[in-house]
Amino acid sequence: MKANFDLAKYSLKLVVKMTAFVPGCFSSDEWKNKFASILNFFANKLHRKEFNKYKFPGIEKHGLKPLEMIKNLLEIYINIQGEDDIIKEIVGDERSYSDNLLLDLGKTAWAKKL
Repeated sequence: MKANFDLAKYSLKLVVKMTAFVPGCFSSDEWKNKFASILNFFANKLHRKEFNKYKFPGIEKHGLKPLEMIKNLLEIYINIQGEDDIIKEIVGDERSYSDNLLLDLGKTAWAKKL
């Protein structure tokens, strides 16, 4: 379980760095849909309604740091803000995306002073 959380944590950090240096690195036709789906999937798992599932004794022992993951997700969304092709895919993901979802992540970040 810890290995899965560590992999997710390090993957998000890597994507933060990649999008900071090359915001359009996932804007190719092969990647933009997959990238948007993955971002929206993580956002759905970390929004307020789901967030309480990640509060359990020994959470740090398992390597899960949901607030850090929210911070990383928001950094990625900020890094790609000028990439219209990716943004269209994110917003077009009817399965996972909603404006309220991103607002909720922002509210969580604000409340936790991330």
